[in-house]
Amino acid sequence: MELTELADEYLKQANKLLERIHRLNKRLPHLSGNDRLALKRRIMSLYVDAAECRKYAQHMKNYRKGEQNDEQNNL
Repeated sequence: MELTELADEYLKQANKLLERIHRLNKRLPHLSGNDRLALKRRIMSLYVDAAECRKYAQHMKNYRKGEQNDEQNNL
């Protein structure tokens, strides 16, 4: 698997996490107390996971660009 393909997989995973967050957010108005607090914590955790997926994908794409620039500089 190429690095760009892996980056795309990370972006897909981030989008799946955001879709899950959206579904969970719809449940919040129906909850109260500890259940609501637990769901909010879970949602925040998923936001962190999605942000990390996007960050890793960006690093992989930038790494590949840097690698290409190095090859051009060596010519």
